[in-house]
Amino acid sequence: MSVGMITQAKGSSYVEVGNTKVCCGVYGPKDVQRGQDFKMSGQVLCSVKMAPFSAPVRLPPQPDTRQQEMSRQLKDALESIIVLEKFPKSQIDVYVTVIEDDGSLLGACVTAAGLALCHANIDVYDLVVGASVLFQGDVLYLDPTREEEEAAGSNQLTVGMIPKHAGGQMALMVQGGGQAAPQCLSECLNAAVDLCNRLHTLAQKTLLDHLEENLPSSSSSP
Repeated sequence: MSVGMITQAKGSSYVEVGNTKVCCGVYGPKDVQRGQDFKMSGQVLCSVKMAPFSAPVRLPPQPDTRQQEMSRQLKDALESIIVLEKFPKSQIDVYVTVIEDDGSLLGACVTAAGLALCHANIDVYDLVVGASVLFQGDVLYLDPTREEEEAAGSNQLTVGMIPKHAGGQMALMVQGGGQAAPQCLSECLNAAVDLCNRLHTLAQKTLLDHLEENLPSSSSSP
């Protein structure tokens, strides 16, 4: 994890999960464009775009259904963790670019967006992080790879979590695959929560290290 990669953005981040690489830029808050619905609370615009070279098969430049769905899921998660009441009649733009997709993509996008929002000094209830857990039979995979995700009979659970707010809150939960027993889902959720707690510690350290590196050095008076 790192922040401050995009100099033109108010806040930015870069996250790697295995071979999955994601970059995020945050712009705003800015005035809502004319003609849009008036709202006293802030609005969030999210866009997840995969680079044409991010997958084994070259992707078309136009966003497909998967990218549109991930953009919607990320928007829902961020709207629940940003203090939107502090940004009346304003819009916050969050752009995520997928450089390489090798699995656990949605969780990486959530973590990257959370870091970029904090780097942009956007008021949030807590730093949000995302994690994916895949279960196949009796085996659990944390942050599965693309090959593991594409295996037959696999089910995947992705969560976005704010661990330090109100005792731990879920901002996002997406389950994909076939039917799963409640006991199996419970085990996966516990594993995902534990992983989110560890990621949250790492993300906090990333922000603190960046802050310490960029604090102006105090000079002693003569």
